[in-house]
Amino acid sequence: MVTLDKSINDGIDNEIMNNPRKVMISGKFIGRINDKIYLSLSDGANKIEVFGNRCEMAVKRETSKEEIISKLEKLGDTVYEFSDLEVNIDSGIFIPMSDVNDLRRRAINLLNEKRLYKTMFVRGSYYIDVPDFNRERIKSVLVDRDNLSKIDRDYDVIYSYDDMDSYIKKYPRVIREYPDKIRDSLVGEIGAFYKGDNLYTDFSLNVVNSYTVAFLHSLGAKRITLSYELNDYQISNLIRCYVDRYGKCPNLELIIDGYEEVMICKFNLCDYYNYDKLWLRDMFGNKYKIKVRDGLMYIYNYKKREFYSDKYYGMGINCLRVNMDN
Repeated sequence: MVTLDKSINDGIDNEIMNNPRKVMISGKFIGRINDKIYLSLSDGANKIEVFGNRCEMAVKRETSKEEIISKLEKLGDTVYEFSDLEVNIDSGIFIPMSDVNDLRRRAINLLNEKRLYKTMFVRGSYYIDVPDFNRERIKSVLVDRDNLSKIDRDYDVIYSYDDMDSYIKKYPRVIREYPDKIRDSLVGEIGAFYKGDNLYTDFSLNVVNSYTVAFLHSLGAKRITLSYELNDYQISNLIRCYVDRYGKCPNLELIIDGYEEVMICKFNLCDYYNYDKLWLRDMFGNKYKIKVRDGLMYIYNYKKREFYSDKYYGMGINCLRVNMDN
């Protein structure tokens, strides 16, 4: 699932188009009769040197410094632009412009290769410090004020979009600003860990492997909700790999009931069409419910997620959640 802001994207595209980024480089060209032509390029951090064909004494017309500068400065669609270009050639010299073009192309290619980011992988032992959690059998529910009356069973944990006593507040995964300090909250994006602690992570962090679980626990996540995309085999395998790799038990949550949130955006269709309730309908007639909270539009899957089973506790899931937020 991807969230986009059209106005921001349009602004970025416009900025890139109107202000293309240029990497300033310095260059030095040397041409001596009976020696190979030479070109060096530097971007301040990387330097390359290339040699070309040998130069000859001019028979009819000698090559000028201006001609060489003109050819070297033809950098085309590259990201480079000369901040300084030094050309030193003998008088009475002849240098074919095809040789200069070839030298420039080879030099640019070499500079590109040198500038490419390279990660030097070092084989070694992998270790990360993660807490060990007790096995539990917890039931949780996510509600908003419109659905409080639907809670007809006892739940160990209640998440809510609103600030209510004894409930754990859920923050949206698209958020303009966090309070200065958050604690004991359900969060949907990684930036929340810079603002708080004792956090629970939601499905939108798309946790699909044991490494991600370990990373989030190492940041201080108290309980981690798995991705909607995982099937039973993948869930069991993730937990087994985690225990085998770290020798500890994770604290995982799985959403087993409710309509899946498939999109969230700042653009509000209800306001645009001036309707309180709207659905999106696909080519097969399936209806996707729309709900608006705090200026954000949520779109939910047409098909309800329903596979409540105690078997997930046996796999190692500590908390099973029902979503009643739509």
